Amino acid sequence: MCAAGAKGTTRTQIIKALYAQSLAKLNTQSQNICNNIIKPLSDQIMVADQLYAALNITIKQSYIKTLTKYYSSNITELDFVNAPVGAVDAINNWVANKTNNLLPTIIAPGDVNALTRLIIINCLYFKAQWLTPFQTTATTNQTFYLVNGSTTQVPMMSSQGLYEYFNASASIQAQIINIPFNTSSKRLSLVFTVILPDNNSNLTTVQQKLTNGILNTAFTSNKSKYIVLSLPKFKSEAKYELTNALQQLGIKAVFDQQKADLSGITPTSTPNLSVTKVSHGAVIDVNEAGVEAAAATAVIIGLTSVNAGEALQFNCNRPFLYMIREKTTGLLLFIGKYTGVTVSAYELSMTI
Repeated sequence: MCAAGAKGTTRTQIIKALYAQSLAKLNTQSQNICNNIIKPLSDQIMVADQLYAALNITIKQSYIKTLTKYYSSNITELDFVNAPVGAVDAINNWVANKTNNLLPTIIAPGDVNALTRLIIINCLYFKAQWLTPFQTTATTNQTFYLVNGSTTQVPMMSSQGLYEYFNASASIQAQIINIPFNTSSKRLSLVFTVILPDNNSNLTTVQQKLTNGILNTAFTSNKSKYIVLSLPKFKSEAKYELTNALQQLGIKAVFDQQKADLSGITPTSTPNLSVTKVSHGAVIDVNEAGVEAAAATAVIIGLTSVNAGEALQFNCNRPFLYMIREKTTGLLLFIGKYTGVTVSAYELSMTI
Protein backbone atom coordinates (compact mmCIF):
# COMPACT_ATOMS: atom_id res chain seq x y z
CA MET A 1 0.00 0.00 0.00
CA CYS A 2 2.90 2.35 0.64
CA ALA A 3 4.39 1.50 -2.77
CA ALA A 4 1.05 2.34 -4.39
CA GLY A 5 1.43 5.94 -3.23
CA ALA A 6 5.15 6.29 -3.89
CA LYS A 7 6.84 7.73 -6.96
CA GLY A 8 10.34 8.03 -8.41
CA THR A 9 13.25 6.55 -6.48
CA THR A 10 11.01 5.96 -3.46
CA ARG A 11 8.79 3.62 -5.46
CA THR A 12 11.71 1.97 -7.29
CA GLN A 13 13.45 1.03 -4.04
CA ILE A 14 10.29 -0.50 -2.54
CA ILE A 15 9.44 -2.43 -5.71
CA LYS A 16 12.99 -3.79 -5.96
CA ALA A 17 13.04 -4.91 -2.32
CA LEU A 18 9.75 -6.76 -2.88
CA TYR A 19 11.19 -8.50 -5.97
CA ALA A 20 8.33 -7.12 -8.05
CA GLN A 21 8.69 -6.09 -11.68
CA SER A 22 6.44 -3.06 -11.47
CA LEU A 23 3.80 -1.40 -9.32
CA ALA A 24 1.07 -2.58 -11.67
CA LYS A 25 2.19 -6.21 -11.32
CA LEU A 26 2.55 -5.85 -7.55
CA ASN A 27 -1.02 -4.53 -7.28
CA THR A 28 -2.36 -7.28 -9.54
CA GLN A 29 -0.46 -9.96 -7.62
CA SER A 30 -1.96 -8.73 -4.34
CA GLN A 31 -5.43 -8.80 -5.86
CA ASN A 32 -4.92 -12.31 -7.27
CA ILE A 33 -3.67 -13.66 -3.94
CA CYS A 34 -6.75 -12.27 -2.24
CA ASN A 35 -9.21 -13.61 -4.83
CA ASN A 36 -7.60 -16.99 -5.51
CA ILE A 37 -6.20 -17.98 -2.09
CA ILE A 38 -7.41 -15.83 0.79
CA LYS A 39 -11.11 -15.77 -0.12
CA PRO A 40 -11.37 -19.56 -0.79
CA LEU A 41 -9.71 -20.11 2.60
CA SER A 42 -11.55 -17.31 4.40
CA ASP A 43 -12.49 -19.56 7.33
CA GLN A 44 -8.77 -20.23 7.96
CA ILE A 45 -6.96 -17.12 6.72
CA MET A 46 -7.94 -13.47 7.13
CA VAL A 47 -6.10 -10.51 5.60
CA ALA A 48 -7.13 -6.93 6.32
CA ASP A 49 -5.69 -3.57 5.27
CA GLN A 50 -6.62 -0.18 6.64
CA LEU A 51 -5.47 3.40 6.09
CA TYR A 52 -5.86 5.87 8.95
CA ALA A 53 -5.60 9.53 7.99
CA ALA A 54 -5.31 12.72 9.99
CA LEU A 55 -8.33 15.02 10.01
CA ASN A 56 -8.55 17.38 7.04
CA ILE A 57 -5.67 15.81 5.10
CA THR A 58 -6.45 15.48 1.40
CA ILE A 59 -6.05 11.99 -0.09
CA LYS A 60 -5.90 11.67 -3.87
CA GLN A 61 -8.90 9.94 -5.37
CA SER A 62 -6.59 7.86 -7.59
CA TYR A 63 -4.89 6.46 -4.48
CA ILE A 64 -8.22 5.71 -2.81
CA LYS A 65 -9.36 3.83 -5.92
CA THR A 66 -6.13 1.78 -5.96
CA LEU A 67 -6.49 0.81 -2.29
CA THR A 68 -10.13 -0.15 -2.78
CA LYS A 69 -9.59 -2.14 -5.97
CA TYR A 70 -6.41 -4.04 -5.15
CA TYR A 71 -6.25 -4.13 -1.34
CA SER A 72 -9.91 -3.89 -0.24
CA SER A 73 -8.76 -1.19 2.14
CA ASN A 74 -10.94 1.33 3.91
CA ILE A 75 -9.91 4.85 4.99
CA THR A 76 -10.72 6.17 8.46
CA GLU A 77 -10.01 9.66 9.76
CA LEU A 78 -8.59 10.06 13.27
CA ASP A 79 -7.62 13.11 15.31
CA PHE A 80 -3.86 12.64 15.75
CA VAL A 81 -3.43 16.23 17.00
CA ASN A 82 -6.00 16.65 19.77
CA ALA A 83 -6.70 13.02 20.64
CA PRO A 84 -3.56 10.95 19.94
CA VAL A 85 -4.29 8.45 22.73
CA GLY A 86 -7.79 7.85 21.40
CA ALA A 87 -6.34 7.36 17.91
CA VAL A 88 -3.86 4.77 19.19
CA ASP A 89 -6.63 2.94 21.05
CA ALA A 90 -8.84 2.87 17.94
CA ILE A 91 -6.04 1.42 15.80
CA ASN A 92 -5.02 -1.17 18.38
CA ASN A 93 -8.64 -2.22 18.91
CA TRP A 94 -9.03 -2.73 15.16
CA VAL A 95 -5.89 -4.89 15.04
CA ALA A 96 -6.98 -6.89 18.10
CA ASN A 97 -10.36 -7.54 16.50
CA LYS A 98 -8.83 -8.67 13.20
CA THR A 99 -6.33 -11.00 14.91
CA ASN A 100 -8.74 -12.63 17.39
CA ASN A 101 -6.97 -10.73 20.21
CA LEU A 102 -3.66 -12.48 19.57
CA LEU A 103 -2.16 -9.03 18.94
CA PRO A 104 -3.80 -6.56 21.35
CA THR A 105 -1.43 -3.73 20.36
CA ILE A 106 0.69 -2.79 17.33
CA ILE A 107 1.49 0.85 18.09
CA ALA A 108 2.24 2.73 21.32
CA PRO A 109 0.99 6.16 22.44
CA GLY A 110 4.37 7.70 21.67
CA ASP A 111 4.15 6.61 18.04
CA VAL A 112 1.44 9.15 17.24
CA ASN A 113 1.74 12.92 17.58
CA ALA A 114 0.71 16.19 15.96
CA LEU A 115 3.04 15.53 13.02
CA THR A 116 1.48 12.14 12.17
CA ARG A 117 -0.47 12.25 8.92
CA LEU A 118 -1.11 8.65 7.85
CA ILE A 119 -0.86 5.14 9.32
CA ILE A 120 -1.07 2.10 7.06
CA ILE A 121 -2.03 -1.16 8.79
CA ASN A 122 -1.79 -4.69 7.40
CA CYS A 123 -3.08 -7.69 9.39
CA LEU A 124 -2.82 -11.42 8.76
CA TYR A 125 -4.66 -14.02 10.86
CA PHE A 126 -4.38 -17.79 10.45
CA LYS A 127 -6.07 -20.66 12.25
CA ALA A 128 -6.17 -24.25 11.02
CA GLN A 129 -6.46 -27.73 12.50
CA TRP A 130 -3.98 -30.49 11.69
CA LEU A 131 -5.21 -33.04 9.17
CA THR A 132 -4.23 -35.62 11.80
CA PRO A 133 -4.22 -34.02 15.26
CA PHE A 134 -1.59 -34.95 17.82
CA GLN A 135 -2.91 -36.89 20.80
CA THR A 136 -2.68 -34.79 23.97
CA THR A 137 -1.93 -37.91 26.01
CA ALA A 138 1.23 -38.45 23.92
CA THR A 139 2.69 -35.03 24.78
CA THR A 140 5.50 -35.30 27.32
CA ASN A 141 8.35 -33.13 28.53
CA GLN A 142 11.50 -33.99 26.61
CA THR A 143 15.03 -32.67 26.26
CA PHE A 144 15.61 -29.83 23.78
CA TYR A 145 19.17 -28.86 22.79
CA LEU A 146 19.69 -25.09 22.80
CA VAL A 147 22.01 -23.11 20.53
CA ASN A 148 24.56 -22.56 23.31
CA GLY A 149 24.92 -26.30 23.92
CA SER A 150 22.83 -26.45 27.09
CA THR A 151 19.52 -28.28 27.37
CA THR A 152 16.01 -27.52 28.56
CA GLN A 153 12.75 -29.41 28.93
CA VAL A 154 9.93 -28.62 26.47
CA PRO A 155 6.51 -30.20 25.93
CA MET A 156 7.00 -32.46 22.90
CA MET A 157 4.06 -33.64 20.79
CA SER A 158 4.37 -37.03 19.09
CA SER A 159 2.75 -38.68 16.09
CA GLN A 160 3.61 -41.13 13.34
CA GLY A 161 2.47 -41.74 9.80
CA LEU A 162 3.15 -40.82 6.18
CA TYR A 163 4.49 -37.29 5.71
CA GLU A 164 5.97 -35.51 2.71
CA TYR A 165 9.70 -35.59 3.35
CA PHE A 166 12.82 -34.31 1.61
CA ASN A 167 16.41 -35.15 2.55
CA ALA A 168 18.47 -31.99 2.01
CA SER A 169 21.61 -33.18 3.80
CA ALA A 170 23.73 -32.87 0.65
CA SER A 171 22.78 -29.24 0.01
CA ILE A 172 21.95 -27.56 3.34
CA GLN A 173 22.61 -30.28 5.94
CA ALA A 174 18.95 -30.51 6.95
CA GLN A 175 15.78 -32.57 6.66
CA ILE A 176 12.47 -31.05 5.52
CA ILE A 177 8.98 -32.27 6.37
CA ASN A 178 5.46 -31.04 5.53
CA ILE A 179 2.80 -31.47 8.20
CA PRO A 180 -0.60 -31.02 6.51
CA PHE A 181 -3.50 -28.96 7.80
CA ASN A 182 -7.14 -29.85 7.28
CA THR A 183 -7.62 -27.38 4.43
CA SER A 184 -11.15 -26.16 3.74
CA SER A 185 -10.58 -25.80 -0.02
CA LYS A 186 -10.17 -28.92 -2.14
CA ARG A 187 -8.12 -26.95 -4.67
CA LEU A 188 -5.61 -25.60 -2.14
CA SER A 189 -3.38 -27.24 0.45
CA LEU A 190 -2.02 -25.67 3.64
CA VAL A 191 1.06 -27.17 5.28
CA PHE A 192 3.37 -26.51 8.21
CA THR A 193 6.91 -26.99 6.91
CA VAL A 194 9.77 -27.80 9.29
CA ILE A 195 13.42 -27.49 8.25
CA LEU A 196 15.43 -29.42 10.83
CA PRO A 197 19.25 -29.19 10.80
CA ASP A 198 21.13 -32.49 10.79
CA ASN A 199 22.69 -33.60 14.06
CA ASN A 200 26.13 -32.51 12.83
CA SER A 201 24.85 -29.10 11.65
CA ASN A 202 23.12 -26.07 13.17
CA LEU A 203 20.50 -23.45 12.38
CA THR A 204 23.03 -20.80 11.34
CA THR A 205 24.62 -23.10 8.75
CA VAL A 206 21.24 -24.05 7.32
CA GLN A 207 20.12 -20.43 7.04
CA GLN A 208 23.35 -19.47 5.26
CA LYS A 209 22.99 -22.27 2.71
CA LEU A 210 19.25 -22.04 2.16
CA THR A 211 18.25 -20.80 -1.31
CA ASN A 212 15.02 -20.48 -3.27
CA GLY A 213 16.24 -23.21 -5.61
CA ILE A 214 16.69 -25.70 -2.77
CA LEU A 215 13.29 -24.83 -1.33
CA ASN A 216 11.60 -25.18 -4.72
CA THR A 217 13.17 -28.61 -5.18
CA ALA A 218 12.07 -29.70 -1.73
CA PHE A 219 8.57 -28.29 -2.07
CA THR A 220 7.92 -29.98 -5.41
CA SER A 221 9.34 -33.42 -4.56
CA ASN A 222 6.02 -34.69 -3.08
CA LYS A 223 7.66 -37.88 -1.81
CA SER A 224 6.24 -39.41 1.35
CA LYS A 225 7.93 -41.46 4.03
CA TYR A 226 6.71 -43.16 7.19
CA ILE A 227 7.93 -40.93 10.00
CA VAL A 228 7.89 -40.93 13.79
CA LEU A 229 7.48 -37.20 14.41
CA SER A 230 8.32 -35.25 17.56
CA LEU A 231 7.41 -31.55 17.46
CA PRO A 232 7.53 -29.05 20.34
CA LYS A 233 4.29 -27.52 21.54
CA PHE A 234 5.00 -23.82 21.80
CA LYS A 235 3.72 -20.27 21.70
CA SER A 236 5.97 -17.41 20.64
CA GLU A 237 5.40 -13.72 20.21
CA ALA A 238 7.64 -10.84 19.20
CA LYS A 239 7.56 -7.20 18.19
CA TYR A 240 10.05 -5.37 16.00
CA GLU A 241 10.83 -1.91 14.70
CA LEU A 242 11.69 -2.63 11.06
CA THR A 243 13.20 0.67 9.88
CA ASN A 244 16.83 -0.50 9.97
CA ALA A 245 16.02 -3.88 8.42
CA LEU A 246 14.13 -2.24 5.54
CA GLN A 247 16.95 0.22 4.96
CA GLN A 248 19.37 -2.70 4.72
CA LEU A 249 17.13 -4.12 1.98
CA GLY A 250 17.60 -0.90 0.02
CA ILE A 251 14.43 0.97 1.05
CA LYS A 252 15.98 4.26 2.11
CA ALA A 253 14.38 7.22 0.35
CA VAL A 254 10.97 6.76 1.95
CA PHE A 255 12.49 7.37 5.41
CA ASP A 256 14.22 10.61 4.34
CA GLN A 257 11.94 13.67 4.36
CA GLN A 258 14.18 15.41 1.84
CA LYS A 259 14.05 12.49 -0.60
CA ALA A 260 10.76 10.70 0.08
CA ASP A 261 8.19 11.00 -2.68
CA LEU A 262 4.72 9.93 -1.55
CA SER A 263 2.98 12.36 -3.88
CA GLY A 264 0.78 9.52 -5.13
CA ILE A 265 -1.08 9.71 -1.81
CA THR A 266 -1.49 13.44 -1.23
CA PRO A 267 -1.32 16.52 -3.49
CA THR A 268 2.11 18.05 -4.07
CA SER A 269 1.02 21.09 -2.06
CA THR A 270 1.16 18.93 1.07
CA PRO A 271 4.48 19.29 2.96
CA ASN A 272 6.84 16.43 2.17
CA LEU A 273 5.78 13.25 3.94
CA SER A 274 8.09 10.39 4.92
CA VAL A 275 7.82 7.16 6.87
CA THR A 276 8.79 7.77 10.49
CA LYS A 277 8.43 4.23 11.83
CA VAL A 278 7.51 0.69 10.78
CA SER A 279 6.32 -1.62 13.57
CA HIS A 280 5.73 -5.35 13.19
CA GLY A 281 4.25 -7.83 15.65
CA ALA A 282 3.60 -11.55 15.37
CA VAL A 283 2.29 -14.43 17.48
CA ILE A 284 2.15 -18.17 16.78
CA ASP A 285 0.60 -20.92 18.90
CA VAL A 286 1.44 -24.52 17.91
CA ASN A 287 -0.46 -27.20 19.81
CA GLU A 288 -1.97 -30.68 19.48
CA ALA A 289 -5.07 -29.43 17.64
CA GLY A 290 -3.39 -27.15 15.12
CA VAL A 291 -1.85 -23.72 14.69
CA GLU A 292 -3.14 -20.22 15.36
CA ALA A 293 -1.02 -17.30 14.23
CA ALA A 294 -1.31 -13.58 13.61
CA ALA A 295 0.86 -10.75 12.38
CA ALA A 296 0.40 -7.04 11.86
CA THR A 297 2.50 -4.25 10.40
CA ALA A 298 2.03 -0.53 10.99
CA VAL A 299 3.65 2.00 8.64
CA ILE A 300 3.55 5.44 10.24
CA ILE A 301 3.83 8.36 7.84
CA GLY A 302 4.28 11.94 8.93
CA LEU A 303 6.40 15.04 8.94
CA THR A 304 9.83 14.56 10.41
CA SER A 305 11.24 16.56 12.32
CA VAL A 306 5.62 -43.21 -0.58
CA ASN A 307 6.01 -47.00 0.73
CA ALA A 308 6.22 -47.36 4.48
CA GLY A 309 9.58 -48.95 5.18
CA GLU A 310 11.67 -48.51 8.31
CA ALA A 311 10.28 -45.50 10.18
CA LEU A 312 12.37 -42.34 10.02
CA GLN A 313 12.85 -40.48 13.30
CA PHE A 314 12.13 -36.77 12.77
CA ASN A 315 12.83 -35.43 16.24
CA CYS A 316 12.65 -31.63 16.48
CA ASN A 317 14.71 -31.58 19.67
CA ARG A 318 17.02 -28.81 18.46
CA PRO A 319 16.47 -25.35 16.89
CA PHE A 320 14.63 -25.45 13.58
CA LEU A 321 12.99 -23.26 10.93
CA TYR A 322 9.28 -23.48 10.20
CA MET A 323 6.90 -22.08 7.60
CA ILE A 324 3.15 -21.98 7.04
CA ARG A 325 2.56 -22.30 3.30
CA GLU A 326 -0.14 -22.83 0.73
CA LYS A 327 1.40 -25.68 -1.24
CA THR A 328 -0.38 -25.39 -4.59
CA THR A 329 0.65 -21.78 -5.22
CA GLY A 330 3.72 -21.64 -3.00
CA LEU A 331 2.33 -18.67 -1.04
CA LEU A 332 4.32 -18.18 2.16
CA LEU A 333 2.15 -16.94 5.03
CA PHE A 334 4.48 -17.17 8.03
CA ILE A 335 8.14 -18.01 8.53
CA GLY A 336 10.02 -18.31 11.79
CA LYS A 337 12.48 -20.24 13.90
CA TYR A 338 12.03 -22.10 17.16
CA THR A 339 15.08 -22.09 19.41
CA GLY A 340 13.58 -23.43 22.63
CA VAL A 341 13.83 -20.02 24.25
CA THR A 342 10.71 -17.90 23.75
CA VAL A 343 12.55 -14.58 23.68
CA SER A 344 14.77 -15.70 20.80
CA ALA A 345 11.95 -16.98 18.64
CA TYR A 346 10.70 -14.78 15.85
CA GLU A 347 7.84 -14.76 13.41
CA LEU A 348 7.61 -12.68 10.27
CA SER A 349 4.58 -12.45 8.06
CA MET A 350 4.67 -11.88 4.35
CA THR A 351 2.96 -8.69 3.24
CA ILE A 352 0.15 -9.86 1.03
